[in-house]
Amino acid sequence: MKITIAIDIPTKEIMWQFVAAFEGGSNYWLNEIGAVTIGTFPDPKKPWYSDERVFEQAYSIELKYDNPKKGKPYASKTITQDDVVKGLAIMAAKVPHQFAALIDPDGTSADATTADVFLQCVLFGDVVYG
Repeated sequence: MKITIAIDIPTKEIMWQFVAAFEGGSNYWLNEIGAVTIGTFPDPKKPWYSDERVFEQAYSIELKYDNPKKGKPYASKTITQDDVVKGLAIMAAKVPHQFAALIDPDGTSADATTADVFLQCVLFGDVVYG
């Protein structure tokens, strides 16, 4: 038997996961945050990814990273909101303790490791690095 439930994840939480991943959690494999396409550009006085409004609209983010496959040392991929939705489902299925930390209503359980796992699930569909 299988039970399926829907979980609402606030946009602000998605924003915080990107902030934590980009500013530390994934820096050991993430090399560059490349081209960003968004409708309404946020406040220019702070990083675009720290503005919740970015994640309330259609967006795409190009990420350049250490290639986990043999061959070229670096790779890149553009992620969108659809990738985030898929990545969250993967995170819930494959790394439920980190997913639980992400959806913790107090926000006290999530940390840089949670953000790193989140970004890997979004980008790779799995936890590839540690």
